[in-house]
Amino acid sequence: MVDMVLILRKPGLGRPLLLLLLTLLGLLLPLAPLRASIPQAPAAAADTIRVQQLNQLAFELRSSNPRLSRARFEEAAALATRLGYASGQAQAWLGLGFYYRKRNEYAPALAFTQQAARVFRQQHDALNLIGVGYNLGYIYFGQGNYARALASAQQGLTQAEKLRNNKWLVLMNAQLGFISTQLGEYGQALAYLEQSRTLASQTHDEGGVAQSLRGLGDLYQAQAQWTQARRYYTEGAALARRLGDNPGRMVLEVYIADMAERQGRPAEALRYARQARAELRRLDVVGYLPLVDLVMARA
Repeated sequence: MVDMVLILRKPGLGRPLLLLLLTLLGLLLPLAPLRASIPQAPAAAADTIRVQQLNQLAFELRSSNPRLSRARFEEAAALATRLGYASGQAQAWLGLGFYYRKRNEYAPALAFTQQAARVFRQQHDALNLIGVGYNLGYIYFGQGNYARALASAQQGLTQAEKLRNNKWLVLMNAQLGFISTQLGEYGQALAYLEQSRTLASQTHDEGGVAQSLRGLGDLYQAQAQWTQARRYYTEGAALARRLGDNPGRMVLEVYIADMAERQGRPAEALRYARQARAELRRLDVVGYLPLVDLVMARA
């Protein structure tokens, strides 16, 4: 700028250069507000990406650290709400619905799941609506409302078939197997669970295989076939361990403890139950603690 002032002082050069300088300033000054506004669009995009990352992280933590998973879903929901990012908000709400359902806290589980459902319906998001129906099915199941659970699961299976989505075909068949077992429809339950296991094996869905194994264990437990039930629970627990699904493994070990007690092995039942109780509390998967306490009381 000092050099420019010196040049302007030279005879004959001042006026033309001054006019040029003023012209340039006139062109550049209007660009200053535009430059200031440019980062706003990338910032908004970065924020929505952050919501997606938080939801993904929360999903990945659901088995290893459910409490931290809940915190990340809450963080995603809060950020999405500030941004008005409905899709990210609904994903976080559905994740929280799953979290509270697994704790047997059905009121918040239902509220979060229904909030997510409203958004997904508005967006015509058929795939995520299957996830909504799946969670609602287990909420109703946990509340003892088997008719609504069955209706929700059947609707989910129909939608999964329509979309040809193997992941949800595996899970919805398994869910229908659980519900049919509870209703005493053992033949139908076996058909659903075997269909789930077969499809999961064909698509290399080991988590789905573990789910169907647990369902088969429940089916044989319901028929007082303790040895057969324990075989499926043990196979499922080993698979869950290999997958790093600690909550799933501990739930299966609770059932193994139950089978040990029913087979007349109280010391073994107590050992499994004590280990499971400590681990379930550490993982914040408290929905199964009443069953643990019952097994320990019987043993």
